[in-house]
Amino acid sequence: MLLWDASLTPAVSRAWAEWTASLPESVTSTLRVLHLPPLPELPPFLSGRSVVVVDGAILESDARSDELLLPLRELAPEIDTFGRIPSAALVHVHMDPPQPTPAVTRHRMLPSLPGEAVAAFVAASEDPGLFVAELRHLGGAAARPAADAGAVSAVAGDYIVHGIAVPPVPEAGPAAVAAATGLVDALEPWAGEGLALTFLDGGADRAPGFGASIERLRELKAEWDPRNVFAAANPVPAAGD
Repeated sequence: MLLWDASLTPAVSRAWAEWTASLPESVTSTLRVLHLPPLPELPPFLSGRSVVVVDGAILESDARSDELLLPLRELAPEIDTFGRIPSAALVHVHMDPPQPTPAVTRHRMLPSLPGEAVAAFVAASEDPGLFVAELRHLGGAAARPAADAGAVSAVAGDYIVHGIAVPPVPEAGPAAVAAATGLVDALEPWAGEGLALTFLDGGADRAPGFGASIERLRELKAEWDPRNVFAAANPVPAAGD
C-alpha cells in the first residue's frame, strides 16, 4: 500500500483516477479514505488519524511494477509497502479486521470515473461518520461475462464506490446508515444500474445484482425450490420484490 495524510486526499484521488484510466489488466487497486478511531491496537502514528491509502496487487515483474507505480510514488507517500509477497498473503493486503465487526455498508457501480465524480467523492469522504470511503477499480476481466460461468459472471461497471460505517453500539446504527448512504448518494449522478452481490448488506434489494438473469433465476427457483428449502446469502427475490 501507499499512505498519505488525509489532507492530500484531493491530489491523491485525482492522480489515482488518472492512473487507473490507463493501467493494464495486471493491476488492481483501491483508493480509500480512512477515519481511524483512537484505538490502542493501532500504531500510534495512525490512532485517531485520517489517512488516504492506495492498496492493490500487480502481476508483473519488479521492474515493471516500479514503472507502473511511479506516478503515485511521485506524490511522496509517507508509507510504501509495495513489494513482492506470496499469493497467500494477498488476503491481508486490504487490512480487513480478522474478527467479526459490526458495520453498515452501501455501494454503487460506476461505469466510469470523470473528474466531477472524483471531486464529489473527495467532498463526501470528509464525513467523520465514515470509517472507510473507498473507490475500487474493477473493469478488465471482471467486467467481461464468461460463457458457461453461471448466472452472474461479471460486474457492470469499471469502479465501485463503497461506504463503510461502524456503529459501536446499536443506538448508533441510524447515524452509520446515514454516513454510508451519504457517500454513495454523492456519486449517484455517475452510478450505473447494477449492484455487486458480494457488497450487499442483509435486507438490501438484490435484484439489480442479478442483472438480466433475474427472471430466469426466478423461474428456476420456482421450479426446483418452491418451498425455499435452500438458504443463500443472496437469495433470489420473488417477483414484485
